[in-house]
Amino acid sequence: MSTGQDIEAAITAKTAITGRSCGACSLCCKLLPIRELEKPENQWCVHCRPGNGGCGIYAERPASCRGFACDWLVNPHLGDEWVPTRAKMFVHYNYDPLGNMGLYVVVDPARPDSWRREPYFSQLKGRALHQLRTGKMRLYVTVGRQSFLILPDAAVETTDKFHLVVPVGPDRWEARCFATREEAMAASARLKASRMAAFSGTP
Repeated sequence: MSTGQDIEAAITAKTAITGRSCGACSLCCKLLPIRELEKPENQWCVHCRPGNGGCGIYAERPASCRGFACDWLVNPHLGDEWVPTRAKMFVHYNYDPLGNMGLYVVVDPARPDSWRREPYFSQLKGRALHQLRTGKMRLYVTVGRQSFLILPDAAVETTDKFHLVVPVGPDRWEARCFATREEAMAASARLKASRMAAFSGTP
């Protein structure tokens, strides 16, 4: 397992390749929770100086901050329209409610419809299609307490729900939502058993 130092070094190496920096942006310091500082999401960190130098404790910042990677900083395939101060949102990796790694777009609640504007919404649906075709992680949008699963042809609200993504045709998927983790896991087990039976020819 990678250590915090390994993760931080990897982030530094990737930003050296992209040549990007946070600049005046501190949006992550507002939107994300910081467990070590007991900072809730969607509130400015007390150590942040938005637009005036960023983090006031940067050299001693918590591990959760050191391990955070804004995807625009490290991913050369994201265009400059995704600069968080311009987009009013940022992209990063996190775990979904079932414990699987997902790609998350975290939106500033002060601009809740930012992700539905163009060119963002079309790009999100295109990226969701690529992720599903290649069997990679799911793509989500969070706005405050609301969460949405992005599919190639829709955005499905999944707030306070557990869900599965099921293929229903060529380049088509649907979300099946459940009230509890146990229901979702049981449904997942049934789907896997059905696929195994179909593959083996068992009636």
